[in-house]
Amino acid sequence: MPKRQSKSLIIWKVTRKIMFADRISAVYKDQEIIARGVCLEAQSVEDNGLSFYVYLLNTQSGIVINYSNGEAKVII
Repeated sequence: MPKRQSKSLIIWKVTRKIMFADRISAVYKDQEIIARGVCLEAQSVEDNGLSFYVYLLNTQSGIVINYSNGEAKVII
């Protein structure tokens, strides 16, 4: 099985003349190989005008995910 990613991805961006950094971090529970969700954070570098933290769940209606082995099933 592939080794899960445990590092955060940090990206510096310039959009509409506003420089900001964002970080995306996968969230795992125990030894699961599929992330339960992702934390998305952003902060403007120059004026602190942009700042947010969002947690996005790794779920979808009609699909059951086994986070331990990576299998997914469509349910009706």
